[in-house]
Amino acid sequence: IEELFLALGIYSHHWYRTWMTMVLLPPAFWIGKKMYVYIRKGKKTWAYYLYIYLGLFPLSNITLLWALMLTGHLDYCITLSQDPIISRFFVGMLSYNVLVFFSMFIYYFKVKKVWKLAGLAGLYLLYYTGYKHHILWIKEGWFLLVISLQVAWVYGSVVIIDRLYQKK
Repeated sequence: IEELFLALGIYSHHWYRTWMTMVLLPPAFWIGKKMYVYIRKGKKTWAYYLYIYLGLFPLSNITLLWALMLTGHLDYCITLSQDPIISRFFVGMLSYNVLVFFSMFIYYFKVKKVWKLAGLAGLYLLYYTGYKHHILWIKEGWFLLVISLQVAWVYGSVVIIDRLYQKK
């Protein structure tokens, strides 16, 4: 598939080469399988939380964020750096990480309700600041709904992934 994308011109290499996929994929699958078997035994190590973090990416970015971006309700600043792609990627990843780490923190550390509300207010304030400074572009009148949907979606995804790992 990678070679086909290269031939069609819709994908290009910078430093990475096709042969690296063939060399690195089998060890990556072996390591992944060992880590998965280990965390299925009920031990919550750094690998467990890493899997939760990595599992949240497709659940939040590929489903909700892409839908919001495709419908014109959300976009990221493209003028923070000279390259608009890097600028959008940086803001998107920063936004994703802030939301994911916040959600994972309040879920796994069983934070008291008062601190959850204070953290949530701080999170909304942070997003609102980004919105007002045009780092986040959100369709007029949709700020509260878009951010609330993102927060609920990511927190719900943390809960779902955690429960799926707990099933035996």
